[in-house]
Amino acid sequence: VHLVETILQGIQICLVIGYCSGGDLTNTISDLQKIPEKDRMIRVWEIFGQMTRSLNHLHSRGIMHRDLKPENIFMNEDGSVRLGDFGLSKDLNEKTYATYAGTKGYMAPEGHLTKKLDLPSDIFSLGIIVFQLLTGQHPFEASSEAKIIDKIEKGEYQKIPNWVSAEMKKLVEQMLSSEPSKRPTTQQIMQQETIRVYLKIQEEKEKLFDEKEQQKKQSEDAQAEIARLREQLANKETVQKTPRHRFKTKDTMAKVVIEPLKPKQSSTSPISVEYTPLNPSTEDVQISGDTFTHTNDNENSATILFDPVISSGVARIEFLNIKDLSNVGIADDTLSDLNHVGEYIGGNSSFYENTHVALELDMNQNPHTLNFFVDDKQQPNYVVNIPNSVRFFAYFYQQQSQFKVLKFERLSAPTSKRIERCRALDWGKLWRKEEKIREKKQKDSQSVSPLSFGSLTLIPLNPSTEDVEIEQNTFIHTDENENDSVVLFDPVISKGIYKIKILKVNKLDGVGIADQSVNYKRNERPDDSEYENKIVNFDSSGKIKHQKDQIEGNTDFYSNNQSVAMEINMDSNPRMLTFFVDDKEQPNFVIDIPNSIRFWAYFYILNAQFKVIGFEKLSSPSAKHGPGSRGFEFGKKWK
Repeated sequence: VHLVETILQGIQICLVIGYCSGGDLTNTISDLQKIPEKDRMIRVWEIFGQMTRSLNHLHSRGIMHRDLKPENIFMNEDGSVRLGDFGLSKDLNEKTYATYAGTKGYMAPEGHLTKKLDLPSDIFSLGIIVFQLLTGQHPFEASSEAKIIDKIEKGEYQKIPNWVSAEMKKLVEQMLSSEPSKRPTTQQIMQQETIRVYLKIQEEKEKLFDEKEQQKKQSEDAQAEIARLREQLANKETVQKTPRHRFKTKDTMAKVVIEPLKPKQSSTSPISVEYTPLNPSTEDVQISGDTFTHTNDNENSATILFDPVISSGVARIEFLNIKDLSNVGIADDTLSDLNHVGEYIGGNSSFYENTHVALELDMNQNPHTLNFFVDDKQQPNYVVNIPNSVRFFAYFYQQQSQFKVLKFERLSAPTSKRIERCRALDWGKLWRKEEKIREKKQKDSQSVSPLSFGSLTLIPLNPSTEDVEIEQNTFIHTDENENDSVVLFDPVISKGIYKIKILKVNKLDGVGIADQSVNYKRNERPDDSEYENKIVNFDSSGKIKHQKDQIEGNTDFYSNNQSVAMEINMDSNPRMLTFFVDDKEQPNFVIDIPNSIRFWAYFYILNAQFKVIGFEKLSSPSAKHGPGSRGFEFGKKWK
């Protein structure tokens, strides 16, 4: 924490320190437990890195803190971390050991056993704090302080949850080692790759903050200087004496024009921007200088966002597609999902291997504009009304695919011009030309034709024509978006035995039943929290899902042209739902289903397709529920 001033009052010294509006770390620990685990991991890496950097500032000078705990770590409103309360810190430059001091629940085992502490003892305390940030619990949790100390001495800490990344888990386990020599130093922690990335991001944030503060101070100094000059001129004004004549002379007061201080002229040359790639996994991406290479271990999708966030000025980034670079673009800085609500548009040039592709943002223009260049040639389609703050990104997934960042720079003025046949596409709006086609679909959708199966009919409940097209019994997800699309089917079934059979033509994600009270709206998933207690989902992985439980054991239907069927018996006691894949009955089924239900099917991927190939009423059930079958009760916990 920044020391503002010291005040001597008698024999007492008062310290005035910087105010940290976020309070101490205990509040943050509590708040972190309320957010998703993935987001929590990111925030813990950020805080962990900053705590280590602060502690390294002490350790590199031979000083240990001796009382690291959440109450002595403070948060600013912007998320930055400050280390405080150095009342027990100890200079170890003479290679002596610090005496027993600090808070017992955060003290390393050697402090309890030998009454001596050293720099690795701070690392142990830091490990406890990181564990608390992740889980909300003390790793040596017990019913009393004496029992906590006993666990610390024996090295008996709680298991780190499975959702914690392997990198983080390894670090925490090393920091909580009972042997001081096995704990990493602050320098070793700061060399860990993920920590390095987050520290780099923090340094960039602090650099931008310092620049803004400096600009603010310069502006305040300039205003103060103008005020001083005005006051000086006012003091120098003199009243002219009136001559002894019968006429008056004109005032001869000097006129002074005060010009505000002129800012220095900025250079017209591009200014290189130091960038930071955001958290590419070392299992997927290798970085060498400005070159990014997808590993040959997998084909995981790898999207690399680049800091800094661009919110003003003109910025340009240029890539070289060395091999199999798939996409480049921009993302709103608040988003983790890079899909845009608009549509795919052709017309710009492709960028194959050894091609240069560049993006240029003009955040000064109204509206904000994004232009594209391929081999330095401006492309006709560009985007307007982009968000106020964005990041550039690049995306690849194929093994050994590779790209290089050639330039990331600030420009004094945009290089893009309005070229022949250029077309502005509005961010957040639909881009396709086929408005007339869409109008026709909307008219057609006002009366969806029922699907006929002998004397029975199925009626799809008004899927949006912007998401789903229906051709006879085939349902096709449009290529205009990847909106979640759940197609419910009337009739509501409350008695009898019925079976529906669906052919997975391409990328069907799941099928199931829903209580008759369920009415899906556009772009909702079948198991959204509003509905998860009222539905059963048989997804393409073979899992059956209900509430927050999922059961494996049924056959998957990943492959195209597989059939999946559901049979409900509303006359049996209990009522039952049975699944079939390629006409083979599956072992896991559901009992005590609601007394009135509808069938549904779900997809979301572009051009995904399924076809309803059967709907029938049976006189007796075809499901046998033979040896190995298991029934799971609707509305109850399954695990």
